[in-house]
Amino acid sequence: MSVVACIILVGLAGAIHGAAAAEPRMDDAVKLFKAEKLVEAEKVLGAILAKSPDAMDARLLMGWSLWGQGRYDEALVRFKSVLREAPAQRRPTTDEMITFNIASDVTAMNNPDLASARKGLGWTYFKKGWIRLAGAQFTSLNTLSSTWDEPLLGLGFVYLAQGKFNESEAAFREYLAKTPSGTNKPHEGARGLGDLFVAKGEPAKAIPHLLTALKGKPGWLEVQSLLAWSYLQTGDSAKAAEIF
Repeated sequence: MSVVACIILVGLAGAIHGAAAAEPRMDDAVKLFKAEKLVEAEKVLGAILAKSPDAMDARLLMGWSLWGQGRYDEALVRFKSVLREAPAQRRPTTDEMITFNIASDVTAMNNPDLASARKGLGWTYFKKGWIRLAGAQFTSLNTLSSTWDEPLLGLGFVYLAQGKFNESEAAFREYLAKTPSGTNKPHEGARGLGDLFVAKGEPAKAIPHLLTALKGKPGWLEVQSLLAWSYLQTGDSAKAAEIF
């Protein structure tokens, strides 16, 4: 083999290796999403879907990535497509086997992508101000899986938007009771209770919940604003000033 041919082969091998290294992976998209690098996650997911348009996990995460950017109409399309086309059952992933303690010989499970897509619909409807439709999605999820905490958070905010304060408080407290320990999810429920007491005109009761929410998610601007307002309403202007 000539030297020129060897150089060409080496160059081709390098190009193939580079292409393989640049292959978009779902793991990369998940890491970007968890790091709240939503635009970057969207790009990776777009590349995955261009190659595998029926990849439901990528479609679903694309929906949440778009939702996180406030692109609710686009997110709605993604969530609806998963609900319309995802199978009722599928093989559990390795992560799901570990997380949910699923036996290795289980070959099919109820598809959790469907529940996540319905949750996405609920939150998208909520953000668009379609409160009744949002409530229908969260109620359906709560009926189908009464042990799942997530629908209760959605119901808490739906009831709050409807002015049903007692139902809202009950939903938030049940959410907190069911939220797995060792996660940072309780800050969402605490924020809900803070919102509730602010809406009821009880800022003193809102303050401890808002502080809990900020402990779980420091720098949460919406909660900081509510906390500052609550301090002002209770006459503590010094603490309100410290927040900003």
